Amino acid sequence: MTKHSNKSLTPIALLSVFILLAVYILFPSKMHFADGLYFSYHLENFPISHSWHPHHLLWLPLMHVIYDAIHGLASSLRAMTFFQYSNAILGAGTVVLMIKFISQITKNRIAGIITGIFFGFTWGMLHYSSDANIYILILFLMLLVALLIGTVAKVAKYVDSVNLMKYNWVLRDLNCHAEKHNVLKA
Repeated sequence: MTKHSNKSLTPIALLSVFILLAVYILFPSKMHFADGLYFSYHLENFPISHSWHPHHLLWLPLMHVIYDAIHGLASSLRAMTFFQYSNAILGAGTVVLMIKFISQITKNRIAGIITGIFFGFTWGMLHYSSDANIYILILFLMLLVALLIGTVAKVAKYVDSVNLMKYNWVLRDLNCHAEKHNVLKA
């Protein structure tokens, strides 16, 4: 497969992600878990100073800040709906990261797109991307870290090869100096 045909698949991937985002937004979950109900109630009824949850130290305070900013513009927005829209966006982003991750591993963009589409339409993604919970953020962050580790590993591999070349030059120079000054005698 040529690089040109790989790049031509990008619109297909983007279209798939936008379709998934639309599905996540248009069909919000009606079966909420206790955490989502707690988070929503908390956003609407408590100040940000009471947002520290022992299991989700950053999630609730961060969402409180974003909710307060958006709620200032759209006062009719309920916290449950806000969480559902936030998770829909994070869910679509998670599918994008899955496509990138699988494409990187397999070095095949088609495999990444197909896997991403199937992953996006699994029950877990359909449910949690339309619910008011933290699970999609966790998946998003895990895939982001996996991609960053892959990128760091590529950079480290390049740096190691450059350093290996430097060490080789240093050893060669030391060997030349040692021979020149008769340090290495048999």
